[in-house]
Amino acid sequence: LNEYSLAMRTHKRLTDIKDNFESAKNRAKSFADRERLFGIPASDYTDLDNMVDDFEPYYKLWTSVHDFKHYEDEWLNGALSRQIAKEIEQIIEEQYKESLATF
Repeated sequence: LNEYSLAMRTHKRLTDIKDNFESAKNRAKSFADRERLFGIPASDYTDLDNMVDDFEPYYKLWTSVHDFKHYEDEWLNGALSRQIAKEIEQIIEEQYKESLATF
């Protein structure tokens, strides 16, 4: 298993988890709407919100790893004439800023 395959597999798993969190948040909102409609005391979903908040930095980190690994081969081994410095600089700068904001 090489680094790129590991990054791809991990990113896929984390994307699936993120999708599941989004689905859970939508269901929680639907439940809350129905509870309000029927006058039932609202359920507490703060644990779900906390899990989503705790998960987000890891998702962002692995998304950055995935994106970097995706471009790395082209940047290091691709024809220099196909490299667009401004695009590369923008990608790296965005990843750097994201990592600083996350951690």
